[in-house]
Amino acid sequence: MIGELYVEDESRLAFEPTTKPVPAEERAKLLADPGFGRVFTDHMAIIEYDESKGWHDARVTARHPFKMDPASPVLHYAQEIFEGMKAYRRPGGGVALFRPDANARRFAKSAIRMAMPPLPEEMFLESVRGLVRADREWIPETEDGSLYLRPFMIANGSFLGMRPSTEFIYAVIASSVGAYFKGNAPSVSLWVTREYVRAAPGGTGEAKCGGNYAGSTLYPRLNVDASHGFLLPLDHSSIWLRAAAGTFAGGKRNDPFARSYFGGFGNNWVDYRGIKQFRNTESFPGLEINQVGGATYGKAQVEWMSPPLRFRKVGIPSAYLRWAGLTLFASGLVTDFDNGPARRGYVSTGAQADLRLITISQFESTFSVGLATAAGQRIPRSSALMVSFKLM
Repeated sequence: MIGELYVEDESRLAFEPTTKPVPAEERAKLLADPGFGRVFTDHMAIIEYDESKGWHDARVTARHPFKMDPASPVLHYAQEIFEGMKAYRRPGGGVALFRPDANARRFAKSAIRMAMPPLPEEMFLESVRGLVRADREWIPETEDGSLYLRPFMIANGSFLGMRPSTEFIYAVIASSVGAYFKGNAPSVSLWVTREYVRAAPGGTGEAKCGGNYAGSTLYPRLNVDASHGFLLPLDHSSIWLRAAAGTFAGGKRNDPFARSYFGGFGNNWVDYRGIKQFRNTESFPGLEINQVGGATYGKAQVEWMSPPLRFRKVGIPSAYLRWAGLTLFASGLVTDFDNGPARRGYVSTGAQADLRLITISQFESTFSVGLATAAGQRIPRSSALMVSFKLM
């Protein structure tokens, strides 16, 4: 079916008109430039479900917030699905829906995959038609204007536990929209990565559920780094030079998710990762974790590793010290280097001592202590102490 003409017939959904409709003058101003997903209509369609009654209380009513228990399963187990479709103005005053039956079938398929009750196709179609019938005046009259319809279903109730819910809410909301892409763009830029996967065989990739989209909203960033070491005349001593740079590659530069953040030694109190976490690009000892950030950055670090001190008779047979080492480092960081008013510079200097222990005669562990000081533009000088016990 290429399109379905909206027909002025009686709805089988109860209609509860809003008592506070948006005035026509205010609505006209909103429809002049609605953008996408920002302007919402007066009404919404709702159908409820529980195991004993099945689908019930179908109605078009005033758009309103949901009242939800903090233990609602949709909040904890993401049992929810949605669809997206549009209604368009037709010459002569009619309204057309584009293949709503296909959306209804996909919605039912998504519900089955997510252990949710499939909504009968006729109920789906009638809920969409009923909402368009109530809010047809919200369809922009511009050439690229339409009414975006968002049918969705969420698990409801109050419980914690890995089982499907027995209560659900199906709803349809509507948003007046213009063109999704501005300026008649002839093409769309794509970001391709081998690191992240949105769908995998046997997963929920073919279901239109929110979990598939949350991970795909990750903002792409480009990062490069390089390291080079030099041996010194002292045995087992070296100097390392490290550099890194990065930039946002999508979204707006002021969006928090498009920025890179820095701060902290990077070690936990009990750590399972590498000993010297201050080498990580996002670490910046002396500052709080994620204290500073920028859409672009450049970072350089110099590091001196002292010769280790080795021990033969320090401890007892079941727990003894094997060696100890000291590392001194200094780092420089510039954020938003391509944006003069926002550009900031920071410096950090510090040291980390590592002690390799043998416990219970065979298990290797490392006890680390670090101290660093950092300073920069528009932040006070600060210091940080790091204590970490690494389990091998």
